[in-house]
Amino acid sequence: MSSSVYISVYLFDRRIFAGGEFVYLYNLDQELHPGSLLSVEFGSELVLALFDRVLSEDEIAQMDIDREKIKEVQEVKQWHISAYGLALAQFMAQRYFCSVGQALSAFLPKQIKEQSFQKEKTQYYQIDPQIQEETLHAIRGNKQKELIAQLQKAGESSRKELSGFSLATLRSLQEKSIIQSREEECFLDIGYALSDEEMEQFIQYTLNTDQQTVVDDILQSDRSCHLIHGVTGSGKTEVFLQRIEQVLQSGQQCLVLLPEIALTPQTLARFTARFSELFSQDQQIAMLHSGLSDRARASEYLRISENRVPLVIGSRSSIFAPFQNLGLIVMDEVHDESFHQDSTPRYRTL
Repeated sequence: MSSSVYISVYLFDRRIFAGGEFVYLYNLDQELHPGSLLSVEFGSELVLALFDRVLSEDEIAQMDIDREKIKEVQEVKQWHISAYGLALAQFMAQRYFCSVGQALSAFLPKQIKEQSFQKEKTQYYQIDPQIQEETLHAIRGNKQKELIAQLQKAGESSRKELSGFSLATLRSLQEKSIIQSREEECFLDIGYALSDEEMEQFIQYTLNTDQQTVVDDILQSDRSCHLIHGVTGSGKTEVFLQRIEQVLQSGQQCLVLLPEIALTPQTLARFTARFSELFSQDQQIAMLHSGLSDRARASEYLRISENRVPLVIGSRSSIFAPFQNLGLIVMDEVHDESFHQDSTPRYRTL
């Protein structure tokens, strides 16, 4: 992008209804794309803005604006909102009578908007590949022997995977140049472990005739939206679980929207138990709901944006998650009132 161009931006959380667009001067080196996040001056403070488009000279000439008073963009932020996200915010502004900035406020977690989120750092350990076998045999301490045996079996392991060993044991072997370590940034782990009994409750079942008919009808239909209606216990859940599995196997992402009351750690664990074999080693299920801390929400958001998440389970606001390859949205208990947002920006998830 050439220097010194005038651009149109939306300001986050600003109650501006007349279009909601502001003009700023852009003369930085970074390339801009629709959805790029910027830091701009608004009054006496720096606020978050979203780049929409470059304005032509004709557009600027038609505006009742003093060019000398147009402020410059201060910074291009690290993250962005997709072109689809921007289009959705513009649609929400028209449909639900809010500004685009208000609509955009629903898209980003607090720590992403504030640019305050930092990934966790974890240590990974492995046996020095140059170490001689006789050096390993000469190790005397029982704990050190156990640690070496585990690393020989598992290969490089994280500090969490080696939680049964003290830092003193790890440092002792490092000082002897027997093991090596490296530091890596990682996302927060909000997982939940299931007991064997709980895992058995979420195994895959063979569909009965009625369930298979529903699945076949969905696959053969050219409609984009389907309503599965049935009383509690009629088998609706297994129908959408098998449809999720089909979409995940195709390499696309899935979003499962649940009422807030159903979003428990056990729910996450059960979906993990059901579908984990379909994921690669660096992939996990993400969960988004109001009970997460600001830091956890930011971590989950970024994992989704980096396409590390094949399946997201969440409340209504998860519809704004930054998916890269979304193939299916499931809304369970679609009649539930928690799918209606009653504060600005107001919206109905469906």
